[in-house]
Amino acid sequence: ALLFGMRFDAEDAVRHGLALSVAEDPLAAALDLAAGPASAPREVVLATKASMRATAIPGFTDFDHHEAAKNIELGPQAASIESPEFAARLAAARQAR
Repeated sequence: ALLFGMRFDAEDAVRHGLALSVAEDPLAAALDLAAGPASAPREVVLATKASMRATAIPGFTDFDHHEAAKNIELGPQAASIESPEFAARLAAARQAR
């Protein structure tokens, strides 16, 4: 890859935070990574996508935009935290530790 005039390999991309990991089987790694969002409740995925679309203004990162993005996300986040799906996922995550 080329970034800022520098060439680097996959390990360097991970080291610089541009990639999550280096995978022997990229398809299996991608499927594993996608499993989390794919198993999320449909309403949560739709709300996340809607807030991403609503707050995606390229090159516009001032305080007012941040405040608007926060306000757009607040309702869906609060509803998500109170859902039975969230409670079940949180319990499963705690047991996995």
